[in-house]
Amino acid sequence: MNEDSYITFRDGPTGRRAALIDGPDIWEVVQTVDSHPGDREAAILAAVELLNLTEQQVRAAIDYRAANREEIDARIDLNAQTPESWGDPSKPVAATTAETLRRLDAEEGAAGMDPR
Repeated sequence: MNEDSYITFRDGPTGRRAALIDGPDIWEVVQTVDSHPGDREAAILAAVELLNLTEQQVRAAIDYRAANREEIDARIDLNAQTPESWGDPSKPVAATTAETLRRLDAEEGAAGMDPR
């Protein structure tokens, strides 16, 4: 499967993030799959139903995460934080997650990556 035909990028208050075209952010799909108690295939089918996506979209999100684990895991960590910890450098998880996302954005910019 060519994941590129399903993936786009969106800018927002927490930086540039990968998303499905006409769908949710990649981290949201991956988090849904990861949180399912069944086996991987059952988790994929559950995400298809819960998020109203095609199986190909869910698999593209999983493939994107496999190639960009640090980025997607940082987004999942950021979402798990409380609003009180956002941007507070005294909160180690928030500071680490924010720094990871800034570094990844800077690396993409330096590499001249296509923002699509």
